[in-house]
Amino acid sequence: RQMQIQVRQIELDSQARHQIGLEDRTLIVETLRSLPASQRAVLVFVVLDDLPVGEAARLMGKSRGATESLLFRAREGFRRAYAREVAS
Repeated sequence: RQMQIQVRQIELDSQARHQIGLEDRTLIVETLRSLPASQRAVLVFVVLDDLPVGEAARLMGKSRGATESLLFRAREGFRRAYAREVAS
């Protein structure tokens, strides 16, 4: 089963826009793009779209346990990749 990823614009309110600088936003986008597609998808579903893990699992065609594990790896992968980007 093939998963499709849809790229979309994420709007930030004006207060958040001032708190997150352009350079930080660029680093976040680059970091997300560096992750495997399944990790990127689970982060978008759970963190950005605020879906429950069970719903993300259904959308991804995975069990809840597999999705929780994937989410853990995605968060850790994002943290490591972001730290590398910041250090560069």
